[in-house]
Amino acid sequence: MRILHNVNQVYSFLNISKTADPLPIESICINSKQASKHSLFFGLPGENTDGSKYFEEALAKEAALCIIKHGFKDQKNHTAILECEDVLFTMTELSKACRQIFKGKVIGITGSNGKTTTKEIIKQALPNIFATEGNLNNEIGVPINILNLEDSHHYAAIEMGAAKMGDIKYLSSIALQDIGVITSIGRSHISGFGSVEAILEEKSEIIKNLPFDGLAVVPFGQHVDFWNSVKTSEKLVTFGLDRRADYCFDIVSNDLDNSQQKIEVFIKQKRIGFFYSNLLGAHNALNLGAAFAVCHNLGMQLEEFSNRLKELSNIHNRLGLAKWIKNSTIIDDTYNANPDSTIAALKYLASFSGKEKIAVLGDMLELGNDSKEYHSNIGEMAKALDIDILLGFGEFMQYAVESFGSNGIFFTSEAELKDYLKEYAAVDKVFLLKGSRGMKMERFKII
Repeated sequence: MRILHNVNQVYSFLNISKTADPLPIESICINSKQASKHSLFFGLPGENTDGSKYFEEALAKEAALCIIKHGFKDQKNHTAILECEDVLFTMTELSKACRQIFKGKVIGITGSNGKTTTKEIIKQALPNIFATEGNLNNEIGVPINILNLEDSHHYAAIEMGAAKMGDIKYLSSIALQDIGVITSIGRSHISGFGSVEAILEEKSEIIKNLPFDGLAVVPFGQHVDFWNSVKTSEKLVTFGLDRRADYCFDIVSNDLDNSQQKIEVFIKQKRIGFFYSNLLGAHNALNLGAAFAVCHNLGMQLEEFSNRLKELSNIHNRLGLAKWIKNSTIIDDTYNANPDSTIAALKYLASFSGKEKIAVLGDMLELGNDSKEYHSNIGEMAKALDIDILLGFGEFMQYAVESFGSNGIFFTSEAELKDYLKEYAAVDKVFLLKGSRGMKMERFKII
């Protein structure tokens, strides 16, 4: 049963002296088109319209209760309506009340890269767990996820994203995480923060707001002293590819034909075993390390962890390996891109021996005034890794092509790039497809 399971609880949690028909609440929605019988509908304001104006559509679908802003209710005697000054604030207060009741462990996850993959690994590994749906990781998504918690959940993996300073602190005040995970610190969304140092400060809020008996899980590296200086929990552990990390996941070999990599696991420099993972690349070894650090501190051993992950393949549009046109090979990493994730993907492409390696790259967005420099650096990195051909698409990727050199080709036409790929594909070629979400590079998978 969900923690927030009937209408009367809504009034009780909000300290409103009102008794209503105790209709069950079976779903949470913010879109009236998705409302159904016994939904709790929130009429949130949007950029172009206010969701409160659509409450009648939700009621027509037998929503249990519609929470809307003052001024939208008509003269009809609607009993299944709660008016308020601020719908988002009301939704957040309800989620905070649910969080206070939740008896399980909350795992908060943030970082520049790897948040969603790490969340999905933890979701697969731990029993009786709720995990953030999709990428609902902002000031709207986090409260919705908390409102979907059930009594049967022993764990909740809550992903938290940040577009500006203060976001993680605010989201942490809602989730009240028992375990805080920072997957990485990089240059994602740097235009909203100004510097990597600001990103570091922002992401650290997830471990600054831990209880004393909580657990901080952070990447091993140059920021370890900073993590230790700001943590509020007694325990902090590191993960990484370096043997000095508390949890080291060392890639021993790649079986590219079977889309697997063998990983040896060390805890505090002691080898405890190995396993085969369908999640490929060094960055996924890091995601696995972060997830295992969480699970191990919750009592799970490596054998159980690896067994639970056997059915988990690469997350949609994240470094997926597959056969493509003319029996060529494609690496699908089109979900998103920033300098760090693009370099990681290029390194994975470079690991393919005996095949011609072609990087098909779209623009990396939200990089601010340094976009030209970041894209130029990508071209230089691709050249240093001996990538054979770089195909660029988008406003800024031309700079990557220029720094890559004579084997780089820049395209301004979607049709021309598709024609090139169709003609050039062959059995001895492997293609990396990557770009920011806004570039929609997945369109080039279909020729």
